[in-house]
Amino acid sequence: MGLAAWLVWADGGFQGETDAMSLYISHVSLSIVWHPLVLVMRAYWLAFLSGLVDFGTLFFCYLRFRKVNPFAKDLAKPCLVWAAYLCFVNFKLMFL
Repeated sequence: MGLAAWLVWADGGFQGETDAMSLYISHVSLSIVWHPLVLVMRAYWLAFLSGLVDFGTLFFCYLRFRKVNPFAKDLAKPCLVWAAYLCFVNFKLMFL
């Protein structure tokens, strides 16, 4: 995802798409917060909600990146799949 953000930045996309950078920063922040919520605090419901919001910000980031650089859009797809997988795993952890 970092390479995708760099490609958008290199194409000058953050000037036209001002919310793309804020979406990317919020995605990175939510990704960092998810791990302590699950692994340290074991707050599975809160981590699940955080994962869903992270998936949403990543999806909107994907849509913004698509407008600027098609290769950056393709680089964001595996991150979307990974975020969906983490939400699924977290959902399963809630009911163990």
